[in-house]
Amino acid sequence: VYNLMGNIDIFMLGLFVGSADIGVYSVAVRIVAFIGIFYAAFLPIFQPLAAKMQDNQETKRLSNLLQTCTKWSISISLPVLISLLVIPEFFLSFFGQTFLQGAHCLQILTIALALNYSTMLTASVIIMSGKSQISLYNNVSAILVNALLNFYLIRQFGIVGAALSTGTTYILLAFVRTIEVHKLFNIHDFQKEYWKQIAS
Repeated sequence: VYNLMGNIDIFMLGLFVGSADIGVYSVAVRIVAFIGIFYAAFLPIFQPLAAKMQDNQETKRLSNLLQTCTKWSISISLPVLISLLVIPEFFLSFFGQTFLQGAHCLQILTIALALNYSTMLTASVIIMSGKSQISLYNNVSAILVNALLNFYLIRQFGIVGAALSTGTTYILLAFVRTIEVHKLFNIHDFQKEYWKQIAS
């Protein structure tokens, strides 16, 4: 289901734009997907510890662990995120001059996927708690929203519309995960103090 979510924009683009535009957009997607490595690297560390804490009902420790791993994953990926936002043309130029038109797509997807990836550990808390049906519902809902947005925005804005549609969906999914974990387990994945440090 999640793989379908990640490819629905490409499929919808195939209905409305040419292969050249699809190629430009696909490159932007591949570049920004690299960010996920920084967050996925924490899964093997986080999941065993989180599972044990859930079994022992150590909610406070689990919340602290989630915040710490999320903070470090964001901190490590931050230089790459800033680079993709400030100089997207540099990364796209490796694929050829024709791909520079995907700069705005790359910037939009970078912001959206960074937020989505930052809740990757949060999503695993939901799954490990035995509430995998919630994760399934989230992903199915996201696919429907993404498809509807793509259907409308691609016809209006082309590949930028696809980036806006997919980006909006990923951001909504990230916020939903955060709210669900807070409501279900009274766990917070972000610390206000950390965001203040980044902002300063």
